Amino acid sequence: MRLTDQPEVGTEEAFAEIQRLLDQAVLASGRSAPALLELAHFTDTFLASPEQAEKLFEESVSSALHALENSWAGLIDFWVMERRKDTLEKALKLGELAERVFPESPRILNVVEDAREKAARAGLLPSDER
Repeated sequence: MRLTDQPEVGTEEAFAEIQRLLDQAVLASGRSAPALLELAHFTDTFLASPEQAEKLFEESVSSALHALENSWAGLIDFWVMERRKDTLEKALKLGELAERVFPESPRILNVVEDAREKAARAGLLPSDER
């Protein structure tokens, strides 16, 4: 945006360069949620294109949810593999939240089931509570 402060650079030229850089960031990031979000804000605020901004916001949400699902599954699995009482308890707690947020996710369901099995074996859950 500092390009607009330079007298030799017009607003349209600055916005074109900013959009080019944001487009590159989206591509370089593999269409990551943060990059999409920045492009969506720019598109909405400076390009006055609400339809395009909405599509970018929606894609950003989808990307973020996918990353969150995979991150939570990975963290639960990590804690289960540690097989300590404290990590199994953390895995169970996060597993409850993950199941509410991603009730249809096979990955979440699998790691939560594994957490419950390991917790039951460790005496943290009754055997029938898996």
